[in-house]
Amino acid sequence: MSSSEEKYKDIIRMERPWDAVTLQKHPRMDLSARAKIFSPFAAVRGHSDRLREEDDSLTRVERRYFSEEDTVRLSAVLSSLKKGMHVTVTYFLPCSDDPEMGDYMEISGRITAVDDVFRTLRLALEPTDSLAKERSVSIPFYDIASVNHTRRQ
Repeated sequence: MSSSEEKYKDIIRMERPWDAVTLQKHPRMDLSARAKIFSPFAAVRGHSDRLREEDDSLTRVERRYFSEEDTVRLSAVLSSLKKGMHVTVTYFLPCSDDPEMGDYMEISGRITAVDDVFRTLRLALEPTDSLAKERSVSIPFYDIASVNHTRRQ
């Protein structure tokens, strides 16, 4: 027998009192109110947001700058792209607060436009499930790290 069981052995097996005086003084709590007692709460406001920000800053990387040779090679690849081709693009997604920090993302899709004036590559991404609609993304040439032509399965 544990110390708490020993301490309360005289009342631990007792039933809850059901007499009118006790029920009037301590009415039964309805289930919805009882559930609120056990629901999670934030003891410190903004703590979870701050942790999320801290986690984001830890996973961010600095923008990589390429040599002139790599830039020429990427430029040649971009100039060879045609509308309708399926490609996988690795690009830099800058953070809103610091454009030199962010994440490198990789997406695949069908090219809908290569805009030499605004220097962007527009891709139509395939829906991930049967209910999702096709969506498109526009990536500035400046943010592209690599482009690979992919064969459609």
